[in-house]
Amino acid sequence: RQLYFTNEGSTKPGLDGATYDWRRVERISLDKTWRMTVITDINEPRGLALDLTESMLFYLDKEKVKKSLLDGSDLKVILDGKLRDPNGLSFDEGHLYVTDSAEKNKSSSAQLLRLNVATGDRGDDWVPHKLSNNVSTPKGLAVHGDTLYYSDWSAEDPSTGSIKSFSIRFGVDNNVILSGMRPTGLHYSPLARRKQDSMEEWCAANTKCSNGCTKKIGTAPTCICPDQTA
Repeated sequence: RQLYFTNEGSTKPGLDGATYDWRRVERISLDKTWRMTVITDINEPRGLALDLTESMLFYLDKEKVKKSLLDGSDLKVILDGKLRDPNGLSFDEGHLYVTDSAEKNKSSSAQLLRLNVATGDRGDDWVPHKLSNNVSTPKGLAVHGDTLYYSDWSAEDPSTGSIKSFSIRFGVDNNVILSGMRPTGLHYSPLARRKQDSMEEWCAANTKCSNGCTKKIGTAPTCICPDQTA
C-alpha cells in the first residue's frame, strides 16, 4: 500500500546562500519503509488524482493539468491556457474534473472543467460547466456520479468557508453540507447503503451514538461519534 502526494516544499538558504526545491510528485509506503520521487521539474504542484484502472496519474502544476503513468513516465500537458487559479482535481468513472477559482482574476467567475479521458486529452476536449454565482474560491473537489462536492472559501470573510454539493447535470447547487470552517481537500468514500445501515445498527446497539460507523479489517465496526455528541 502506498500514498501519492504533491510536495511544494523548499529548503531554507544554506551557508552558500542556495535554496533547494522539493517541488515534485512523490509516493511513500504506508509503513514508511520507502519513499521515492515520481516527477520533478514542477513549478507549483497542487491537486492530484489517479486512474488506477489505466495506471494514470494526473496533477495540477500552477495553471496547467498534466498526466503521466504512475511511475512518472510519458509525461504530457493536457490543459494549458484555460485556467487562472486551479485547486481541486478529481477522477471518477473515466472523467477528470478540475475546479478553477477567480481568486486571481476578479473579472471572471469560478468554473468547473470536465474531460472524458477515454475520448481525448487535448485542450478542446474539456467541457466547461459554470458553477453557481454564489461560489467564491473553490478549493477541494470530489465527484460521485452527477454530484460534485467542493470546499469553498468566502470572499467576504477569508477565514471561513463551507462544503457544498453541486449537480453537474442540472448546473445548480444542491445544499450546504458544512459551513463556518475553512475546509480544503475532499474525497468521496462510496459505501453500499445496506452495508452502511448494518454498521449504524451495530453502532446504535453497542455505542452511545449511531453516526459515522466504520469497519476495520478483521474487527468489529468502530463508531466514530460526531464531536458534539461524543
